[in-house]
Amino acid sequence: MLSDCAETTPEAQKARPLGRVLQQAGLVSRQQIKTALEKQEKEERRQRLGEILALQGLLTPKTADFFAERWLTIARQKSQQPIGQYFKEAGLLDESQIGLILYEQGQTNLKFGELAIRKGWIKPATRDFFVEHFTSQPQMPSVDYEHKRKIHQDFSKIRLRLFGLNENSLPLDILDEIMLWTEGQVFLTQKLCRLAVETNISVGEEKQIEQLVRTRLIENWQQGIAAEHLSEMRDRLLHNRQCQALELLREYKFIYRQQIEFDESEEQTELIDLGLVKEEEGRLRVSNRIYREVFSLSWIESNLNNLSQQSEQRDRSILDDSKTAPKITRTNLAPDAKTNRSNRWSGWLSLLIFTVFLGVSIPYILQRWQVRTLFLTSTELLTTGKYQQAIAGYNKLLNIDSNYYQAWTNRGYALSGMKKYEQMLASCSSATLIEPEAVYAWNCRGEALHNLQRNAEALEAFERAIEIAPADSIFFVNKSETLLSLKQYDEAVVASQRAIEILEARERTAGKARVAGELATAWNYQAKALLEQQQDRAALAAYNLSLEYNAEYFPAQIGKGITLSNLQQYPQASAVFENILRKDGLTKIQKAEAWFYLGKTLCNSSQVFSGIAAFDRSIELKPNYEAAKLAKARCQ
Repeated sequence: MLSDCAETTPEAQKARPLGRVLQQAGLVSRQQIKTALEKQEKEERRQRLGEILALQGLLTPKTADFFAERWLTIARQKSQQPIGQYFKEAGLLDESQIGLILYEQGQTNLKFGELAIRKGWIKPATRDFFVEHFTSQPQMPSVDYEHKRKIHQDFSKIRLRLFGLNENSLPLDILDEIMLWTEGQVFLTQKLCRLAVETNISVGEEKQIEQLVRTRLIENWQQGIAAEHLSEMRDRLLHNRQCQALELLREYKFIYRQQIEFDESEEQTELIDLGLVKEEEGRLRVSNRIYREVFSLSWIESNLNNLSQQSEQRDRSILDDSKTAPKITRTNLAPDAKTNRSNRWSGWLSLLIFTVFLGVSIPYILQRWQVRTLFLTSTELLTTGKYQQAIAGYNKLLNIDSNYYQAWTNRGYALSGMKKYEQMLASCSSATLIEPEAVYAWNCRGEALHNLQRNAEALEAFERAIEIAPADSIFFVNKSETLLSLKQYDEAVVASQRAIEILEARERTAGKARVAGELATAWNYQAKALLEQQQDRAALAAYNLSLEYNAEYFPAQIGKGITLSNLQQYPQASAVFENILRKDGLTKIQKAEAWFYLGKTLCNSSQVFSGIAAFDRSIELKPNYEAAKLAKARCQ
């Protein structure tokens, strides 16, 4: 059944089992198919193979359905849709991912599938399968120009909004000209956008951007609008902690003169981490025109000469220094204030010695120390609920280093604490633009979109987080909540089940206390989905499991009572609601909700007067509770 014989025509594919198709498409392994088939054989109610793989979290239900029911029909048609549309139909890429790839195609001229592979969204085997079966030739189909242009414009509008701008203040054609210089580097792009707005450049005056770049940024760049950013880049290149500056600069020279292959050397990796160079199709090049003109060949040669002379001088002085260097001795100190002062200054003395020894500039060290301190201080404020102070701290940090994506992410969570979800979305989206693999930034973005009731977009963000970190349960938990809002209950069950599996595995090693809160939430979401599907007994079991992990979890307590009432177990349901109302610490809204469901239960069990009294208590706590007013009228 899992033999590897080659069958490439649609007719030959007709009899091919689903497992072999998925394996050829690079979506599952041979062992995963074997395990799923063994599970299928053991079950009394034979599930489809695709269902089993989806429940195991190896495929999405959309992908399983596509390959089980539709792929062969599409393959026979050999229509000329862009390859990205096929990936979308198969549930392998979403609109935001396709838009980003199309945008980058315009910047790099790379093929769609190649960019999807480089981002880790599609495997090479998957790309090859789609090219073979869904296109009429072994080339990526050309993307419709107008469609591509629209995607590009939509992405540009998002970028403008992140910078607090719009098309009226900065036309998209001007932004495109800026992007030719910055290639999307966030700090430089933002600076040039602001400068273009201040100088009132309009459509038809795109060429003025080059004049602005040269006069305000490149020429005398130490005093220009990006002086701080470029100075930091220079210092990190010439006074690097990870590599010898001389070797790092030599490697940069090779890349500057011609694109070279990426061999994952320490120097090449560090240059990529610095943001000075980027890797494309296995080759390295300077990241953008601005860096190329500031850190030019003449600048490289000058600094290579200086570094070589410094190296020679250090080598000559080592022996002399070792003979004459004084020994450090402990002075006589009082055991009180002087001792504390000594401890306080010893750290700075060590830092000074360290920077002199490595040749690292003290201003750079002080700046990085300041950034790190601001981040830790602001994060502590965030965790203690001091959101306004935390935001002020992150803002100060980002004025120093606007590429610190972790600060953008945490700033978003602080804004969430203040229920400023539009600003939260902008902050977290900035983080994903700076670092597309920033998994918690995608999660933050998803939470913002969910709170703004933009659930389809929120789902895409959570799915992106899952692609980056498929073993992190919180993304599956958030995904299941969003699926509930979209009324996609089957998918919500699958997502919550995957979260539960991950958490139960962690429970076996880390203990129940470490995962109890998350497991209570995951079981609660699964119960809600089952309840919506009218699977009341399964929902009741899930609510009980949720409460096993957190007996005080209000949503699970309410859900359990509702389920018992659905099962016409009215005394047990009433007992649940009454038990909730005896608890301390409930908010008025929670009390109103408990009284409301108690009233419904009492009315359903023909205890009309008690039910009406319960509704009255609910309305007293929440005067605008229309559902309670309507239920009271029906009960009467």
